[in-house]
Amino acid sequence: MLVPTPYAVKCALIDAAYRTEGESAGRGLFALLKEAATAILPPPFLAVTNTFMRAQRRVREYGADDDAAADDEVPPEGGPFGSTLIYREVCSFGGPFEIGLGFRGHAPPAVRDVLWAINYLGRRGGFVQVTSVEHRTEPHPISVIVDPKGWKPSVLVAGDLVAPLDDLGPGATVDRIAPFSEEQARWNRDRIVHFRVLPLRHERSSHHFSLYRRVGDKT
Repeated sequence: MLVPTPYAVKCALIDAAYRTEGESAGRGLFALLKEAATAILPPPFLAVTNTFMRAQRRVREYGADDDAAADDEVPPEGGPFGSTLIYREVCSFGGPFEIGLGFRGHAPPAVRDVLWAINYLGRRGGFVQVTSVEHRTEPHPISVIVDPKGWKPSVLVAGDLVAPLDDLGPGATVDRIAPFSEEQARWNRDRIVHFRVLPLRHERSSHHFSLYRRVGDKT
């Protein structure tokens, strides 16, 4: 995924609210974010590297989880972990990117406070650092918009890439999306996929990387 999705952004905010303000604040913020629109502006440049890495994973007979990791297991060599090779595509941003949240009415003050507590988006190393929080009445003109209410900008910027961006669905609850809950989130009820054209153009690539540039800027 080249850009963070609305689902990842909203889950990171809810997680930050739980960590900093407690459960009541987290559930209250969830109700606000569920109806909020999300605007995503990619960075000026981004590169995706194709990398093979060596990793340590638990082997099945030592209680490995029944997931994709078990397919890559190797025989144990005197311990619960075995060495294996994994393939990773690592996306690096060349410059800052913007995330906007759209509320019908005034933005709740709690959202501005919680934004500073975000330090990751998604999972497995999606580290971010918030550098500024601003109040705007309109999103950036070339941002990608996902709105649960169906609002779309009047002008769309055409890029080379179409990406599936998931968002909270109409049936989503805190318990269903919580990773430690016994309930499970379902597609088309708790998570909805929206396809959007990203304002990115493919510049060049090789066996090791692909480079993309943002389009639509007035410069």
